Amino acid sequence: MDASKIRQRIVLLRRAREKIEGLALRRESMIDGYWITRYIECGKSGCKCASGDKHGPYYYISRTVKGKTHLEYIEQEYMNKEQMCKSWSRHSKWVAEMVKYNREIESLYRQLAKAQVKRRE
Repeated sequence: MDASKIRQRIVLLRRAREKIEGLALRRESMIDGYWITRYIECGKSGCKCASGDKHGPYYYISRTVKGKTHLEYIEQEYMNKEQMCKSWSRHSKWVAEMVKYNREIESLYRQLAKAQVKRRE
């Protein structure tokens, strides 16, 4: 790729990254975890769940702490936490997308430097 095409690509990626940064900078209440919905079998013989009609739904917040996943049960009166978990999930995706853009931009800057180096003859 020639230097002018590399510059154009960098400009486009920076604009895309700026849009994502604008989203990530919004003020939102967040909980650092992911919303999980589970249906559970109780294990009692003769219960409806033994035939596949499980109990639930039950709601949890899933977090990773020191490499281990922890589930925190959410009682019915705290269901408003779901939106805060979804905000965290969106924010995490935006940050990952910005990192992807940054890596590609860095690679293009390296290519640009190589394309601009004058060859010794």
